[in-house]
Amino acid sequence: MDTNPVLPPVPKRGGMGKWLGIGCVVVIVILIIGSILAYAFVKMLVTGLVNQYTDTQPRNLPQLVISEAQGRAICARVDAFQAALQAGQPAEPLVLTANDINALIQYHPKWKAMAGVINVTLDNNKIRGEVSIPLEKITQKAKGRYLNGTGVFTIQLMDGRLLIFLDALEVKGKPVPEEFMKPLRSENLAKDANTDEKSSAAIAKFESITVQNGQIRIVPKITP
Repeated sequence: MDTNPVLPPVPKRGGMGKWLGIGCVVVIVILIIGSILAYAFVKMLVTGLVNQYTDTQPRNLPQLVISEAQGRAICARVDAFQAALQAGQPAEPLVLTANDINALIQYHPKWKAMAGVINVTLDNNKIRGEVSIPLEKITQKAKGRYLNGTGVFTIQLMDGRLLIFLDALEVKGKPVPEEFMKPLRSENLAKDANTDEKSSAAIAKFESITVQNGQIRIVPKITP
């Protein structure tokens, strides 16, 4: 008997304009990781494979060592970038390290729902998101169990379209079955953001988005 779950299609990811608006498209990647894993969990629940692909303990995610003042300063920098974009004013490119992103998750009020369950690292031109999701937030049937997983992605802006592709995905330390990975690797996971009216309007404000040398650089179309 095949013990690998046959996972459903990835959910639509339109309506992400509010996230793009805060000045960092990395959060879209984080949301995609969560949505993929959440749908995987639903299928695990249906097929009775919850115990095989979930844990009774949360994964120990790396802890960011940063003062509250430093965290608030990073939030202020991102908010200033957002304000300039919304006002159509010139703005310097927004450059964020993994620590900056994790500080946003920890301190920014719009990201607080992700605090403690997500950690981001930037490895050269890749984004790596590690999550530990308490499943009782999804269903009481899984109370006391955690979905621990990691996704690796590439991201870029090309011809005004946001492109996000999945390179690797693991759950509970195990690679996700290839029959699930194969179609995902060729799918632009941000395709719905490109067609959603609010999201595409936010994307249109960017000249480029690149991940290089452990930094994500977001260049607005209007620069000083």
